[in-house]
Amino acid sequence: MGYRKAGEDKSARSRHREKAEELIERTGLPRNLAFQVAMGSLTLSDALNKLAFRDEVEKLIRRHDFQRSLATQIAMGQVSLEDVLRKSRRQVYFRENSQRSVLTDSMGENLRINLMLHGQKRLQGRVQEVGAYDFCFQGKGEPVTIHKLQVKAAWDGRRNAAVLSSVKKNKSRAEACEPIVKPQDRYHCSNRRLFLHMEAGERLNIHLLEGASLTGTIAWISKWELGLTLKKGPVVVIFRHAIAELEVHQ
Repeated sequence: MGYRKAGEDKSARSRHREKAEELIERTGLPRNLAFQVAMGSLTLSDALNKLAFRDEVEKLIRRHDFQRSLATQIAMGQVSLEDVLRKSRRQVYFRENSQRSVLTDSMGENLRINLMLHGQKRLQGRVQEVGAYDFCFQGKGEPVTIHKLQVKAAWDGRRNAAVLSSVKKNKSRAEACEPIVKPQDRYHCSNRRLFLHMEAGERLNIHLLEGASLTGTIAWISKWELGLTLKKGPVVVIFRHAIAELEVHQ
């Protein structure tokens, strides 16, 4: 009896091996999966699905340099590939652009700019020096030191007429007010939200403190500012601390 049992086991193993080799040749299954199918512990359909899943994981790793754990989550549908790629693009973008400012840019180019300030004031001149919280501005008279929180918007002085004709006034918001000092008290608009708007090329209505509103698409974003391209062409730089509300233009 023992000899017969051993012979039967050997014969079964031989059949399994032959079937596995046939599956490998016919379907390209890895040897371990082919043997599981041959032994009946896995259906051919499930084995092919496992193979496709492994291939998808490896493809994600090769194409995007993902860690295996993240690639596996994406292949399983637990994480959106587009969300992961957008987050990566956003992180790269802000590493390169987070410190950008119209103040330093215009100073470097010796460009005359217009400033929209709190108290419904406007100034035209050149930035002479930029500090952490304020900057020196040369207008018609003596240079003045202006705190950055006082600035709501800035633009190239050569495009003044085009910008001013694009500014709309909301009388319900037009009351003069002081800058909002505490970040937690300001209108919250995250980098993530702004980046989505920018990539989608959506036209936005941006309402500023004290009633001015501008409509355009986001050209660039930094930690403190964003560039808004108006319909007439010029770019107005909005200081994020001065935003009262932001909405998609209908």
